[in-house]
Order: sequence, then C-alpha cells, then structure tokens
Amino acid sequence: MSKTGKAWVMAGPGQLEMREFEVPKVQKDGMLIKVEACGICGTDKHMFNGNTGMVDFPIIPGHEFAGTIVELGENYKESMLMVDETLELKVGDKVIIGPGTKGCGKCPTCLKYPDKPLLCQNRFRYGHSRCTEAPYFLGGYSQYLYVMPDSWVFKMPEGMSFDLAAMAEPACIALSVLERASEGDLPSLGHGMGLGRTVAVIGAGPIGMLIMAAFKHAGAGKIIAIDMIPKKLEMAKEFGADMTIDAKLPIEEKQKLIMEANGGELCDVVVESAGAPIAFREAIELIRRGGTVIEAGHFTDGGDVSVNPYMICQKDCQIKGVWANHPAIFRDALNFFDRSSVEIEKLITHRFGINDVAKAMRAAGSSDVGKVMIKPWEE
Repeated sequence: MSKTGKAWVMAGPGQLEMREFEVPKVQKDGMLIKVEACGICGTDKHMFNGNTGMVDFPIIPGHEFAGTIVELGENYKESMLMVDETLELKVGDKVIIGPGTKGCGKCPTCLKYPDKPLLCQNRFRYGHSRCTEAPYFLGGYSQYLYVMPDSWVFKMPEGMSFDLAAMAEPACIALSVLERASEGDLPSLGHGMGLGRTVAVIGAGPIGMLIMAAFKHAGAGKIIAIDMIPKKLEMAKEFGADMTIDAKLPIEEKQKLIMEANGGELCDVVVESAGAPIAFREAIELIRRGGTVIEAGHFTDGGDVSVNPYMICQKDCQIKGVWANHPAIFRDALNFFDRSSVEIEKLITHRFGINDVAKAMRAAGSSDVGKVMIKPWEE
C-alpha cells in the first residue's frame, strides 16, 4: 500500500484542489478502506456554490461511497456498528459506510428521539469534517477513507458493483420517502401509500428517479414523473414512470392531465424532489383530498413560496418532511438494489477519474447529466 493518497479538498466555496496526504496509521478502533467509487451529491454542489450555511472548511467532500477494506483495527468488532451478515470483517471485504457515526446519546435530540440518530447535534459526518490533521481522509473524494469508531459498516452483496453500492445513501432517502408516505395511516382505507396508489414525483433528478423506482418496487399503481427537461422525463420511464408531464405546463393543465388518466381523481401521494419552492406549492395542488405530500427536495434553503393555508385544510391532506433516516436502512437499500426490477445503475451517466474531480463537480446537476460518479483509482 502506498504511503500517501490523493484527495480533493474543498478549501471554501468555489475552491476545489487536489492534495496528497500521508496514509494514517490505523488505530485499534478504526478501519481504512480504499475508495472505489464516490457519488457527487446535490449538497456537495451546494457547498461548492456556498449555499449550505456554516461549513467548517477545509474539508474533503463525499458521503456516498463504496470501497475495499485495506486495514482493520484489532478492536473493530467493539467499535463499529454492524448488523446481520456484517458481523465479521476481513481485509479485502467490499463495504459501504453510513454517512455519519451513531448519535452521541446525550444531546436533547438523541434523548428525545433515539430512533433518529442522523439528527444528533454532535455526531461525526463524513464529507463534512475538517481535514487539517490526521487521519485526513474523512470524505469520499479521495483514494482512501479512514473509518472512525461508531461508524455503520455494511458488506456489499456478492456480485454488486461499487458504482451501484455507492448510491445506497441517496437510495436511503428514497426508501425514507416511501416509509413516510406509508406510516401512521391506514393504506387499506385509502390513506397514504398502499398497493395500487397513484404517486406523482416532481423532479426527475437522481433522487427523484430513485424515489420512482422505490414506489414501483413497493407496488404503486400509477407513477407520474413531472420535470422540465424532456431527456429526464424519457429516462424516468425506465425508473418506473407510467406517465410524464412537462413541469412548464400551467398547474390547471397538470391537474387536468392527471385526472383524465386517474379516473377523475388527483394523486394519492405527491413527492417534491426538485428542490424548487414553487414545486412544494404545486405538490399540494396536485394531491387529492385526504392525500399525502412528502417534501424531500429542500436539503438547502431555496427560499420562500406562498401557500394558501385554506388549501391544506380543505384538502385534509398530510404534509411530511424527509431529512434523515436510521442508518440501518442502508441494509434495506442494498437489498432494494439487489431485487429491484429497475436497472438502477443506468442512473449513472458520467464517470470521472481522480484527476478530473473539478470537471465532475461542474458536470453534476447539468440538464443532460444523471448521477455523477468519481472513480478515485482511475486517472
């Protein structure tokens, strides 16, 4: 193993540069993995553009990664969080790591809501932590990643590619959307998500595509994709969409098209995954009375939008937000990949080697680009 490794450091908004760091010594409670693939998340792009508030730069971005174990601390069984088949690890195992450590167990959020460790005020997060001192490699835009104690570790299924496994983190968002659409209701009585329900997804980016695939996997009856870009709407058909609608159409036209295709009713569930404030209002306008709106697109502050409260009351609808999930859902994401009838890996449209990460960042989010994957060991 080399004594040094390459990584891309975000020194501040708009500042991305490649540096070389010494490979750290693995402590008894740590682990070192060779990063084989890392996806670019929308929040990475927002950090680069300076739209995410307080970030303690410099950092090595990247929290969607998969890799191979190259060194294990002798006490890893006591220090790492592992479930099911990931109870025994060895050098050479292919793994994914949750984006952060377990909750501290002491902050108000942990004490009141122990089922939501990702909302902990004190937990460590990969891709968001300073890289000014050892172990340095704390984000996926690098050739190595140092796995901190109390991290969630999951073995990849046999035969699964690193590129596919690296999309487990955004897939967890999709599965959380599915759960929020189903929980606390009685689907058999027509509330929330259930078999045969009509679901609209506003925003056919990578997260929106994964949400469509998840609802298809769960047995949704009709899935409607809404986006402004024809190429994305065409791709949405491969991810479960039965019907597509141009987002530029007036809301009245969208309502008419949905009702004509859905027996005179609007949607049972509408998911906003575009990250545009106006899309949230449209989600409420496209839901039937008694339906459910899931807001899953605003992981940064995109601004305000006016909403008539009467519309919410009159529709007697539920509105739920998705921000975090329990890390154990990563296991479900890998199972979803392994069993889905959708070819999830088609979502990746661009791959870049370690020397072209700056190009990868510029490409991410473009109208003709799906998921962007960094391959740290390719030039």
